[in-house]
Amino acid sequence: MTNTNTENKEPVIIAEHITKLFPLRSQRKRKKRESIFSYLRKEMSFSKKEDLFKALDDVSFMVYPGEAVGIVGSNGSGKSTLLRVLTGITQPSSGNVVIKGSYGELFSLNGPLNKDLTGRQNIYLYAALKGISKREIEEIMNEIINFSEIGRFIEEPVKTYSSGMRSRLGFSLIVHTMPKIMFIDEALSAGDASFSRKCDQKFAEYLQDHTKTMLIVSHSSNALKRICSRIIWLERGVIKMEGEVDEVLTAYAEYMSDFSLRKADRKVRRQEEKERRKRERKGSNKRKKMDESEKSGN
Repeated sequence: MTNTNTENKEPVIIAEHITKLFPLRSQRKRKKRESIFSYLRKEMSFSKKEDLFKALDDVSFMVYPGEAVGIVGSNGSGKSTLLRVLTGITQPSSGNVVIKGSYGELFSLNGPLNKDLTGRQNIYLYAALKGISKREIEEIMNEIINFSEIGRFIEEPVKTYSSGMRSRLGFSLIVHTMPKIMFIDEALSAGDASFSRKCDQKFAEYLQDHTKTMLIVSHSSNALKRICSRIIWLERGVIKMEGEVDEVLTAYAEYMSDFSLRKADRKVRRQEEKERRKRERKGSNKRKKMDESEKSGN
Protein backbone atom coordinates (compact mmCIF):
# COMPACT_ATOMS: atom_id res chain seq x y z
CA MET A 1 0.00 0.00 0.00
CA THR A 2 1.36 3.41 -0.95
CA ASN A 3 1.46 6.23 1.55
CA THR A 4 1.05 9.72 0.23
CA ASN A 5 1.02 13.14 1.77
CA THR A 6 -1.35 15.38 -0.18
CA GLU A 7 -0.66 18.53 1.80
CA ASN A 8 0.40 21.51 -0.31
CA LYS A 9 -0.33 19.57 -3.52
CA GLU A 10 -2.67 20.55 -6.31
CA PRO A 11 -5.13 17.81 -7.39
CA VAL A 12 -4.56 16.28 -10.83
CA ILE A 13 -8.01 14.68 -11.09
CA ILE A 14 -11.03 16.77 -10.14
CA ALA A 15 -14.59 15.48 -10.41
CA GLU A 16 -17.23 18.07 -9.53
CA HIS A 17 -20.88 17.03 -9.14
CA ILE A 18 -20.70 14.47 -11.97
CA THR A 19 -24.07 13.12 -13.08
CA LYS A 20 -24.50 10.75 -16.03
CA LEU A 21 -27.89 9.80 -17.47
CA PHE A 22 -28.54 7.06 -20.01
CA PRO A 23 -31.79 6.51 -21.95
CA LEU A 24 -33.31 3.16 -21.09
CA ARG A 25 -33.01 0.74 -24.01
CA SER A 26 -36.52 -0.65 -23.49
CA GLN A 27 -37.90 2.86 -23.69
CA ARG A 28 -36.00 3.55 -26.93
CA LYS A 29 -37.30 0.35 -28.53
CA ARG A 30 -40.84 1.12 -27.50
CA LYS A 31 -40.63 4.64 -28.92
CA LYS A 32 -39.53 3.26 -32.25
CA ARG A 33 -42.68 1.12 -32.36
CA GLU A 34 -44.98 3.94 -31.41
CA SER A 35 -46.73 6.02 -34.02
CA ILE A 36 -45.78 9.68 -34.17
CA PHE A 37 -49.10 10.66 -32.63
CA SER A 38 -48.91 8.33 -29.63
CA TYR A 39 -45.29 9.36 -29.12
CA LEU A 40 -46.24 13.05 -29.08
CA ARG A 41 -49.07 12.37 -26.63
CA LYS A 42 -46.64 10.56 -24.37
CA GLU A 43 -44.12 13.40 -24.54
CA MET A 44 -46.80 15.90 -23.58
CA SER A 45 -48.09 13.78 -20.70
CA PHE A 46 -44.91 12.50 -19.01
CA SER A 47 -41.49 13.84 -18.06
CA LYS A 48 -38.52 12.70 -20.13
CA LYS A 49 -36.76 11.88 -16.86
CA GLU A 50 -38.87 8.74 -16.59
CA ASP A 51 -36.99 7.35 -19.62
CA LEU A 52 -33.53 7.91 -18.15
CA PHE A 53 -31.27 5.81 -15.94
CA LYS A 54 -28.97 7.71 -13.58
CA ALA A 55 -25.63 5.86 -13.72
CA LEU A 56 -23.80 8.56 -11.74
CA ASP A 57 -25.46 10.90 -9.26
CA ASP A 58 -23.62 14.05 -8.13
CA VAL A 59 -20.21 12.39 -7.74
CA SER A 60 -17.39 14.63 -6.46
CA PHE A 61 -13.81 13.83 -5.41
CA MET A 62 -10.18 14.80 -6.02
CA VAL A 63 -7.03 12.76 -6.56
CA TYR A 64 -3.55 14.12 -5.87
CA PRO A 65 -0.09 13.44 -7.36
CA GLY A 66 1.49 10.28 -5.94
CA GLU A 67 -1.83 8.72 -4.96
CA ALA A 68 -3.13 5.31 -6.04
CA VAL A 69 -6.87 5.41 -5.51
CA GLY A 70 -9.06 2.33 -5.85
CA ILE A 71 -12.74 2.33 -6.80
CA VAL A 72 -14.98 -0.50 -5.61
CA GLY A 73 -18.68 -1.20 -5.88
CA SER A 74 -21.13 -3.93 -6.83
CA ASN A 75 -21.89 -4.67 -10.48
CA GLY A 76 -23.76 -1.80 -12.10
CA SER A 77 -22.71 0.74 -9.47
CA GLY A 78 -21.20 3.13 -12.05
CA LYS A 79 -17.47 2.40 -11.67
CA SER A 80 -16.65 1.90 -15.35
CA THR A 81 -18.96 4.75 -16.35
CA LEU A 82 -17.05 7.04 -14.01
CA LEU A 83 -13.70 6.15 -15.60
CA ARG A 84 -15.12 6.69 -19.07
CA VAL A 85 -16.39 10.12 -18.05
CA LEU A 86 -13.02 11.04 -16.51
CA THR A 87 -11.11 10.01 -19.66
CA GLY A 88 -13.51 11.80 -22.02
CA ILE A 89 -14.84 8.66 -23.71
CA THR A 90 -18.31 9.79 -22.73
CA GLN A 91 -19.45 13.22 -21.55
CA PRO A 92 -21.20 13.84 -18.22
CA SER A 93 -24.84 14.92 -18.35
CA SER A 94 -23.90 17.58 -15.81
CA GLY A 95 -20.88 18.45 -13.70
CA ASN A 96 -17.26 19.17 -14.51
CA VAL A 97 -14.09 17.09 -14.98
CA VAL A 98 -10.53 18.44 -14.83
CA ILE A 99 -7.53 16.22 -15.68
CA LYS A 100 -4.10 17.82 -15.33
CA GLY A 101 -1.44 15.94 -17.28
CA SER A 102 -1.05 13.15 -19.81
CA TYR A 103 -2.88 9.92 -19.08
CA GLY A 104 -3.20 6.35 -20.27
CA GLU A 105 -6.23 4.12 -19.87
CA LEU A 106 -6.66 0.35 -19.81
CA PHE A 107 -10.29 -0.69 -19.79
CA SER A 108 -11.34 -4.33 -19.34
CA LEU A 109 -9.50 -6.87 -21.51
CA ASN A 110 -8.99 -4.98 -24.76
CA GLY A 111 -6.91 -2.06 -23.58
CA PRO A 112 -5.85 0.60 -26.10
CA LEU A 113 -5.53 -1.96 -28.91
CA ASN A 114 -6.89 -2.12 -32.46
CA LYS A 115 -7.84 -5.75 -33.12
CA ASP A 116 -7.02 -5.57 -36.85
CA LEU A 117 -3.42 -4.42 -36.32
CA THR A 118 -0.52 -6.54 -35.10
CA GLY A 119 0.79 -6.09 -31.59
CA ARG A 120 3.82 -4.17 -32.84
CA GLN A 121 1.68 -1.90 -35.05
CA ASN A 122 -0.52 -1.18 -32.04
CA ILE A 123 2.51 -0.06 -30.05
CA TYR A 124 3.50 2.40 -32.78
CA LEU A 125 -0.10 3.62 -33.10
CA TYR A 126 -0.49 4.19 -29.37
CA ALA A 127 2.81 6.09 -29.28
CA ALA A 128 1.70 8.35 -32.13
CA LEU A 129 -1.63 9.07 -30.45
CA LYS A 130 0.11 9.96 -27.18
CA GLY A 131 2.74 12.19 -28.80
CA ILE A 132 5.61 9.76 -28.21
CA SER A 133 8.26 9.83 -30.95
CA LYS A 134 9.21 6.75 -32.98
CA ARG A 135 12.72 6.84 -31.50
CA GLU A 136 11.38 6.97 -27.94
CA ILE A 137 8.97 4.05 -28.42
CA GLU A 138 11.60 1.93 -30.17
CA GLU A 139 13.93 2.40 -27.20
CA ILE A 140 11.42 0.63 -24.95
CA MET A 141 9.88 -1.69 -27.58
CA ASN A 142 11.64 -4.83 -26.34
CA GLU A 143 10.75 -4.03 -22.72
CA ILE A 144 7.07 -3.75 -23.65
CA ILE A 145 7.09 -7.04 -25.59
CA ASN A 146 9.10 -8.99 -23.00
CA PHE A 147 6.96 -7.77 -20.11
CA SER A 148 3.73 -8.78 -21.90
CA GLU A 149 5.05 -12.33 -22.41
CA ILE A 150 3.43 -12.71 -25.85
CA GLY A 151 6.66 -13.52 -27.72
CA ARG A 152 6.38 -14.06 -31.48
CA PHE A 153 2.66 -13.21 -31.42
CA ILE A 154 3.69 -9.54 -31.42
CA GLU A 155 3.72 -9.83 -35.24
CA GLU A 156 0.19 -11.32 -35.35
CA PRO A 157 -3.11 -9.39 -35.48
CA VAL A 158 -4.51 -8.66 -32.03
CA LYS A 159 -7.82 -10.31 -33.01
CA THR A 160 -5.96 -13.65 -32.87
CA TYR A 161 -4.87 -13.05 -29.25
CA SER A 162 -6.45 -14.61 -26.20
CA SER A 163 -8.09 -12.22 -23.74
CA GLY A 164 -5.11 -12.59 -21.40
CA MET A 165 -2.63 -11.73 -24.16
CA ARG A 166 -4.58 -8.61 -25.10
CA SER A 167 -4.77 -7.46 -21.52
CA ARG A 168 -1.08 -8.12 -20.83
CA LEU A 169 0.06 -6.25 -23.94
CA GLY A 170 -2.24 -3.30 -23.20
CA PHE A 171 -1.08 -3.17 -19.60
CA SER A 172 2.59 -3.41 -20.59
CA LEU A 173 2.17 -0.68 -23.18
CA ILE A 174 0.67 1.75 -20.69
CA VAL A 175 3.03 1.17 -17.76
CA HIS A 176 6.14 1.41 -19.95
CA THR A 177 5.09 4.68 -21.59
CA MET A 178 4.68 6.13 -18.08
CA PRO A 179 1.87 8.69 -18.41
CA LYS A 180 1.36 11.13 -15.56
CA ILE A 181 -1.99 9.49 -14.75
CA MET A 182 -3.12 5.89 -15.23
CA PHE A 183 -6.76 4.81 -15.37
CA ILE A 184 -7.15 1.03 -15.02
CA ASP A 185 -10.46 -0.83 -15.15
CA GLU A 186 -10.57 -4.53 -14.20
CA ALA A 187 -7.21 -5.36 -15.77
CA LEU A 188 -5.35 -6.47 -12.66
CA SER A 189 -6.32 -10.14 -13.05
CA ALA A 190 -4.56 -10.66 -16.39
CA GLY A 191 -2.09 -13.52 -16.37
CA ASP A 192 -0.92 -15.91 -13.67
CA ALA A 193 0.60 -15.31 -10.23
CA SER A 194 4.03 -14.62 -11.77
CA PHE A 195 2.63 -11.91 -14.03
CA SER A 196 0.68 -10.42 -11.11
CA ARG A 197 3.93 -10.09 -9.16
CA LYS A 198 5.52 -8.34 -12.14
CA CYS A 199 2.58 -5.94 -12.25
CA ASP A 200 2.91 -5.16 -8.54
CA GLN A 201 6.60 -4.43 -9.01
CA LYS A 202 5.87 -2.17 -11.97
CA PHE A 203 3.19 -0.32 -10.00
CA ALA A 204 5.69 0.23 -7.18
CA GLU A 205 8.27 1.61 -9.63
CA TYR A 206 5.64 3.85 -11.18
CA LEU A 207 4.52 5.27 -7.85
CA GLN A 208 8.06 5.92 -6.65
CA ASP A 209 7.75 9.01 -8.81
CA HIS A 210 5.49 11.07 -6.56
CA THR A 211 4.23 13.07 -9.53
CA LYS A 212 2.49 9.94 -10.92
CA THR A 213 -1.14 9.07 -10.12
CA MET A 214 -3.35 5.99 -10.52
CA LEU A 215 -7.09 5.43 -10.43
CA ILE A 216 -7.99 1.73 -10.37
CA VAL A 217 -11.33 -0.09 -10.63
CA SER A 218 -11.13 -3.65 -9.35
CA HIS A 219 -13.05 -6.39 -7.53
CA SER A 220 -9.77 -7.72 -6.11
CA SER A 221 -9.43 -6.51 -2.53
CA ASN A 222 -5.97 -8.06 -2.23
CA ALA A 223 -4.69 -6.15 -5.26
CA LEU A 224 -6.16 -2.89 -3.99
CA LYS A 225 -4.59 -3.39 -0.56
CA ARG A 226 -1.19 -3.91 -2.15
CA ILE A 227 -1.40 -0.86 -4.41
CA CYS A 228 -3.76 1.79 -3.09
CA SER A 229 -3.54 4.51 -0.49
CA ARG A 230 -7.25 5.35 -0.57
CA ILE A 231 -10.53 3.73 -1.64
CA ILE A 232 -13.72 5.23 -3.04
CA TRP A 233 -16.81 3.02 -2.68
CA LEU A 234 -19.39 3.72 -5.36
CA GLU A 235 -22.88 2.24 -5.04
CA ARG A 236 -25.86 2.91 -7.32
CA GLY A 237 -24.02 5.88 -8.81
CA VAL A 238 -23.36 7.56 -5.46
CA ILE A 239 -20.21 7.70 -3.31
CA LYS A 240 -21.21 5.60 -0.31
CA MET A 241 -17.85 5.83 1.49
CA GLU A 242 -14.35 7.21 0.94
CA GLY A 243 -11.25 6.83 3.07
CA GLU A 244 -8.52 4.49 4.30
CA VAL A 245 -8.07 1.24 2.38
CA ASP A 246 -8.77 -1.28 5.18
CA GLU A 247 -11.67 0.68 6.63
CA VAL A 248 -13.54 1.06 3.34
CA LEU A 249 -12.82 -2.45 2.06
CA THR A 250 -14.02 -3.97 5.36
CA ALA A 251 -17.28 -2.01 5.21
CA TYR A 252 -17.72 -2.94 1.55
CA ALA A 253 -17.10 -6.66 2.24
CA GLU A 254 -19.70 -6.62 5.03
CA TYR A 255 -22.19 -4.91 2.75
CA MET A 256 -21.63 -7.43 -0.04
CA SER A 257 -21.93 -10.34 2.42
CA ASP A 258 -25.26 -9.00 3.67
CA PHE A 259 -26.33 -8.41 0.08
CA SER A 260 -25.52 -12.01 -0.85
CA LEU A 261 -27.48 -13.30 2.15
CA ARG A 262 -30.48 -11.15 1.24
CA LYS A 263 -30.24 -12.32 -2.36
CA ALA A 264 -30.11 -15.98 -1.26
CA ASP A 265 -33.03 -15.42 1.09
CA ARG A 266 -35.11 -13.88 -1.70
CA LYS A 267 -34.27 -16.86 -3.91
CA VAL A 268 -35.46 -19.30 -1.20
CA ARG A 269 -38.68 -17.33 -0.69
CA ARG A 270 -39.36 -17.28 -4.44
CA GLN A 271 -38.83 -21.04 -4.60
CA GLU A 272 -41.13 -21.59 -1.63
CA GLU A 273 -43.79 -19.40 -3.24
CA LYS A 274 -43.42 -21.33 -6.49
CA GLU A 275 -43.88 -24.65 -4.66
CA ARG A 276 -46.91 -23.29 -2.78
CA ARG A 277 -48.60 -22.21 -5.99
CA LYS A 278 -47.80 -25.58 -7.56
CA ARG A 279 -49.47 -27.39 -4.63
CA GLU A 280 -52.50 -25.10 -4.88
CA ARG A 281 -52.86 -25.84 -8.60
CA LYS A 282 -52.64 -29.57 -7.96
CA GLY A 283 -55.25 -29.33 -5.21
CA SER A 284 -57.51 -27.24 -7.44
CA ASN A 285 -57.21 -29.73 -10.31
CA LYS A 286 -57.92 -32.64 -7.97
CA ARG A 287 -61.06 -30.98 -6.62
CA LYS A 288 -62.17 -30.17 -10.16
CA LYS A 289 -61.80 -33.82 -11.21
CA MET A 290 -63.73 -34.98 -8.14
CA ASP A 291 -66.56 -32.57 -8.93
CA GLU A 292 -66.67 -33.76 -12.52
CA SER A 293 -66.70 -37.37 -11.33
CA GLU A 294 -69.60 -36.72 -8.97
CA LYS A 295 -71.57 -34.98 -11.75
CA SER A 296 -71.02 -37.85 -14.15
CA GLY A 297 -72.10 -40.35 -11.42
CA ASN A 298 -75.33 -38.50 -10.91
